[in-house]
Amino acid sequence: MSSTQSNDSLRELNAKLLAEICELRKKVAEIPELREKLLRFAEAEAENTKLKQIIEENALRDVENTELKSRVRELEARLAILEQGVTEVNEHRKPDYEVNDAVPEFTVSTLNSSLCEEDRNTDESLDVVHKKRVGDEIRQRKRDEKLQHETANLCPEIKLEQDDEIDVVDTSQIVEQGLIQELTQNQCEVSCQSSDDEIDK
Repeated sequence: MSSTQSNDSLRELNAKLLAEICELRKKVAEIPELREKLLRFAEAEAENTKLKQIIEENALRDVENTELKSRVRELEARLAILEQGVTEVNEHRKPDYEVNDAVPEFTVSTLNSSLCEEDRNTDESLDVVHKKRVGDEIRQRKRDEKLQHETANLCPEIKLEQDDEIDVVDTSQIVEQGLIQELTQNQCEVSCQSSDDEIDK
């Protein structure tokens, strides 16, 4: 009678273990799904970062465009003043046979020197704007390359403080390691239980 009871209890235990094995297999089947969700999340984060950078760049461009439009209006006003001055000089000019040679040269050279000074100032301003634009483009290109490198490696990073120093840890690796540990523990339990079942038989 005791052997029948032990057989019945072993069968019950076996049935419980089979049910646990089924549950563990379901959990193991969910792991690739979780990895896929994690991958999609990392891609969405990378895309959000990229969009934020584009928004920042657009805001900087808008500011730069506003500054340049203001500068263009200022230069157009100066040009109108200069054209008006040239027109007035031409209107007051006497015919060539009555003109003293020294007077037109002085007026033209003075006008040219003021034009040259304004041209130099304009050129310097344009050079500064050009250098800033080139620098911004280089920085943007480096940001884009860095972003591409980070998304290729799928490494959203979290900084953790530990023993007064900061370690950079890849979150996807943490999650993956946790899943691997859980999977190996589940597999060990299943194999241990199956080996116990074989020993009992």
